[in-house]
Amino acid sequence: MYIKKRNIIFTFCFLSIFALSCKDETDLSGLEKEIETLKDDLNKLQSVISLQNAFNAQEKIVSATSSTSDISDYWLITFTNNTTIQLPKSIVKSLDLNEDTEEYTIELSDGRILVFNSKEIIYPASIVLLTQQMSYMRGTEIMFEFRVNPSDAIFNYDLASEHCDIALDRIGEVKIRSSYVNTPERYYLEKIEPSTDENGNLKEGQYRAYIRDKARTEGYKDAVALVLTSRDSKGDTVYLSSSVMHLERKKFTELPVVVIRTENEKEILDKENWIKGKMTIDGIGKFDDYNGDISIRGRGNSTWTYSKKPYAIKLDKKGSILGMPKHKRWVLLANYIDRTLIRNHIAFEISRKTELDWTPRGQFVEVMLNDVHLGNYYLCEQIKPDENRVNIKEMKSSDLDEESITGGYLLEFDTFYDEINKFRSKVWDFPVMIKEPDEEVLQPAQFDYIRDYVNTIENLLYEDETFPENRTYTSMIDEVSFIDWWFVVELTGITEPSFPRSCYFHKDRNGPLKAGPVWDFDFDSFTKIEGFCAKGSLWYDGLFEDPVFVSKVRERWTLLKPRFEEIIPTITECAGKLSASEELNTSMWDLRNKNLLNGDENLSHREAYLLMQKNYENRLKWLDSNIQNLD
Repeated sequence: MYIKKRNIIFTFCFLSIFALSCKDETDLSGLEKEIETLKDDLNKLQSVISLQNAFNAQEKIVSATSSTSDISDYWLITFTNNTTIQLPKSIVKSLDLNEDTEEYTIELSDGRILVFNSKEIIYPASIVLLTQQMSYMRGTEIMFEFRVNPSDAIFNYDLASEHCDIALDRIGEVKIRSSYVNTPERYYLEKIEPSTDENGNLKEGQYRAYIRDKARTEGYKDAVALVLTSRDSKGDTVYLSSSVMHLERKKFTELPVVVIRTENEKEILDKENWIKGKMTIDGIGKFDDYNGDISIRGRGNSTWTYSKKPYAIKLDKKGSILGMPKHKRWVLLANYIDRTLIRNHIAFEISRKTELDWTPRGQFVEVMLNDVHLGNYYLCEQIKPDENRVNIKEMKSSDLDEESITGGYLLEFDTFYDEINKFRSKVWDFPVMIKEPDEEVLQPAQFDYIRDYVNTIENLLYEDETFPENRTYTSMIDEVSFIDWWFVVELTGITEPSFPRSCYFHKDRNGPLKAGPVWDFDFDSFTKIEGFCAKGSLWYDGLFEDPVFVSKVRERWTLLKPRFEEIIPTITECAGKLSASEELNTSMWDLRNKNLLNGDENLSHREAYLLMQKNYENRLKWLDSNIQNLD
């Protein structure tokens, strides 16, 4: 600083003397300009020196006002000792006043930051990790909390600042203290922010730190600590190291990774209350990534009672997920009781071999919820009216005229009987729930219409003395959909229609009642070889009394059987792709000795899906023989 000042003054004096002896007007003009520049530099230097001296003397600023002269713009800074400094704005990068603390922060163009009027600085004395261990998946962001003592200690936690006081230290082994930082290569400290409670209030002295995995293929296990640069009582630099936290980045399973974080990490405790949060999806190069605000809650009936929970997701705005058409509503199926993990998916694949209007699409994923890896899930479309899903007319409350009142309706026959709008059928006392229109739309006249429609079908099948010669019921149901839905049920061997549970039907405006979409195959499926499952369930005992209906069943079976045979290799192909994910999933959700009725709980994953394939192949042969012999 002083060397620079001396050099400028010497140069200024030399040029002034030289200018006086110069007779060339052109040379004199050039020298005069250079002298003026040197004067300006000298003034700037003097003002910086004065400001630095005032800072070193801990002078207090009274005011800093913007002023303009004929020469330049400057800050006029006044101190409590009545001295003033004219600080040219050309050398000031920023000047900020914190009105709450009355602190003035002046950042000069050379990078120096001078803080005036600052209160007494309390330096951290210790740093405590509140998280000891974390397991996570490829490419995810994880959060852990730490506390700094004393709680009012001040330190720079801006990771983007070159003066940041905190860093992540990969120590490789358990250490109590560390005076150095070994920067991790496979992950990095992404951001740090003050912690808040559920009401948004700051937790004094407590912070959240976020680590981002760099999305490499290999997994790893590391021990890390936080190192905080502080000062001791003498003002000397000291390094504070936290205790050790163990990180485990699980191996890459080649599945997309879904990361959900609820507001303030609020726990999801029920199926009624939506909890706000954010969801990101790493499409691992196979699908587009996703990042958006969501709401999430529990879902399912019996599946909600298991330790591995299923969830319903509602996007804040329609979005495409993992290549599936845009919509707001999605589900995460846990498949907890399914040793193979693929029963639902394969059942949907069977359904797609038929001509049912729509079958839910889905993709297998890894799920992280509030920094906890939950394992393998099936992210799929929820059953909802939409042109890309159940393509029926979405009704309004005003749809009451003779045509509009005919649809569309989405019904579920289910013994849980837990919807607001529901009724029991007249003949068989089936529990019928009206899923759409929902309770905010459905009017009494619409309720009466669809209830009477269902009851009329039962009357024609069971109370009309002219049945089956009189096939009047065919004007009210779509026979092909009822046949195809029955094929899916029989091929999977589920007993759900016998209760009934999760049996969906839909009716569009001016159209007949159609069976489907299919749903819920994780329980007691792909185990049965012989015997019909649903020939006597719901309305099928009545339908099979009609020789024409039986003839159509045989015809369609002959048509669709080659398609159903295509499923056999699909089972092993699909399950094989989940081997790495299944291994991680089983380490968390071991089914051995659970006796969950699928009968494969004590088998290896490979043994389980090969048994599933064998059962399906034998089931297909049995159905082929017995459907052809129906009369």
